Amino acid sequence: MSTTSSVIVPISTMLMQGNTISMKEDCVCSDTEYCAEFRQDIVSQAEVTSKLNHLRSTLSVNKSSLTSFVRQKTCAVDERTSARNIGYVGVLVILMCSMLIISCDLITLFQLVRKV
Repeated sequence: MSTTSSVIVPISTMLMQGNTISMKEDCVCSDTEYCAEFRQDIVSQAEVTSKLNHLRSTLSVNKSSLTSFVRQKTCAVDERTSARNIGYVGVLVILMCSMLIISCDLITLFQLVRKV
């Protein structure tokens, strides 16, 4: 019967002390070199801020250059005859409404001209 040993991974904790952030490791393993890889020195708030700003500038993307933005702003061509016919019907409805309004005004105008 063989036994296997389990490896316990150290858990990192960040502590904020004034203007500094320190990383502590709760190392439960006996291998000190292994735990030393995870330990970090005390870092100042200015260094953290500069690293964050650098990461933001590196990872930022211009939204207007994304294809999703370009596709959102461009019209799609629809070559279907049904779509074209619906467009023609829409134009006819708008023309009929405007012609009705204009014809009512023209009738009133002609009646005024006859009286004069």
